[in-house]
Amino acid sequence: MRSEAFFLLFFFAFPLHAALTSPAITGRVIAGDAPAAGVTVTVSSDVLMHPRTTVTGPRGTYFLNALPPGVYDVTFSRAGMTTLTRRAVVELGRVARADARLEPSADEESVTSTATQTSVADTTAITSHFDDATLDRFPGRDYALVIAPDAGYPTATEIDEPQPFATSVLPEDLIEQVTVVRAAVPVEWESYGGRLQLLRTRSGREQFFLSLRDTVSHDAWNDRGPFDARDGLQNLFEAYGGGRIVPQRLWFFASLWDGDDATRFTRGLRGGQVKLHAQLGAAHHLDATYLTGENGIGPLLRAETWTASLRYTGAFGPRYTTETAVSRNSAAVSFPPQPGVPPSLDSRNRTDFLSSRASYVLGDHVLTAGLGAWSSAGFDSQSFYAGDRWSAARFVVNAGVRYDDDELQPRIAATYDLRGDGTRAISASWGEYAFGPFAASPLRIATLGYAAAIGSSGTARVDVIRRDDSHSLQLDTRYRLFDRFEAGATYTYARNGDASQQANAWIGAQLPLGAHEFGVTLLQRYYDFYDPAPGLNGPGTAAPTDLALRYAVPFSRLGLMLAIDAANVLGDDAAPRTVRFWTRVRL
Repeated sequence: MRSEAFFLLFFFAFPLHAALTSPAITGRVIAGDAPAAGVTVTVSSDVLMHPRTTVTGPRGTYFLNALPPGVYDVTFSRAGMTTLTRRAVVELGRVARADARLEPSADEESVTSTATQTSVADTTAITSHFDDATLDRFPGRDYALVIAPDAGYPTATEIDEPQPFATSVLPEDLIEQVTVVRAAVPVEWESYGGRLQLLRTRSGREQFFLSLRDTVSHDAWNDRGPFDARDGLQNLFEAYGGGRIVPQRLWFFASLWDGDDATRFTRGLRGGQVKLHAQLGAAHHLDATYLTGENGIGPLLRAETWTASLRYTGAFGPRYTTETAVSRNSAAVSFPPQPGVPPSLDSRNRTDFLSSRASYVLGDHVLTAGLGAWSSAGFDSQSFYAGDRWSAARFVVNAGVRYDDDELQPRIAATYDLRGDGTRAISASWGEYAFGPFAASPLRIATLGYAAAIGSSGTARVDVIRRDDSHSLQLDTRYRLFDRFEAGATYTYARNGDASQQANAWIGAQLPLGAHEFGVTLLQRYYDFYDPAPGLNGPGTAAPTDLALRYAVPFSRLGLMLAIDAANVLGDDAAPRTVRFWTRVRL
């Protein structure tokens, strides 16, 4: 039964309190050299059915939350002033920034700027983000790329907040954004071990789209693990598409996948997803999602799971926003016949989730309160939280308290903007977190860090994280130039009795060949960590090199991608070798 419990935990991590993790846009508006109050701020995007609007406060600041990730146009307008439109990129689990300086104008002329503003001072959580373009150019979408071995503390995963789901049953092309919250997690988010991995799947749009992808691999090209029972050729087919049912009122998205994954362990991967997005009036939105999937690990077991969720987002005026989400998850794990155990033995579990949050913008304060609950296999859990995000001068402070199952978890995080423009910041945090759903005592985490913006699209940061009796040093940097060149690196040194290290560095280029495009990305990985069971888990040190090649061919309204992914191309004996080919057509 111990092995059965191990695989159950492998596929279905401890349930979370279905945290709502909506990103936001903030900024400050100046007229001349003074703060501009009463400026109307309107945000619009192709991920929104209708624009959202707010008004700047006495200090010229504004804050709009409960926004889906995407590219936004932020328009600032006031009578007798120029109307300015700026571009902002809203990322999953982060706060974007768009400032403006308005000038007097008798005819109220309009000015548009497509330049984006990178801020490292407005998100108090320590995060690493990968967008769709970066993930698409990597040799396999390794969501754990920036999760270094940090003294064995767990990392929880949420997909399309509010629903937890087993990532092992999802295909690559369905995932659109990944954000890893490494520390300083706000009170709104549950996080066992103080870390959280957020994944967002694709959604519908006003315009119709369709994508077809097939990934091919062969056991002769790959190193086979001890539980890999596949032979010959494997392929994984993926399809997704979406569009409008009623213009600016009702959108849909649907996806399906079937085949064998190109990894060493999973096989028989299949599933599907359906989403509906409905606009109920100008400021009320409803999302409905059904997601199902199944897969197996060699001959050992088969996992099946589905999740149905409903989420409501409403804006009552420019300052008050409320979000409520409910979901149900059902999971089943089937085991093969074993001596003395009936062959029909199944492990089944159903979990119900509820999460609700309300926020109110009061001057420079964003007051938040909410609750979460889940019920599973005879266990019930509730949580309540209240917090305040306060910005004044160059400080942003995010403080609050969370009540989880008879335990109070106070948390506070702050950033100080060194230049006043979001390009340089120091940060510090302290908080208490649960180590697991049945932990006897909380885990205390303190952080200290420095972050800097590099140009208009790059960042670099270094953080020291202290977790009770362990500590770690983490570095994260990345840079992109004109969407043609991208480079980045992550490094973690952790110590809890024994030292561990993990580093990743990548560089990629997209080279135009007439109307075509050739892309190459080189990823160098390195890890050196304590192996508690030598000979079972393999060597604790490896430095594999991965390579991704992409060739894009445009045909009128159709985009064709031909790709090769190769992991461990130089043959490090401590790491597996994997080669696969895939092709995708997007309409």
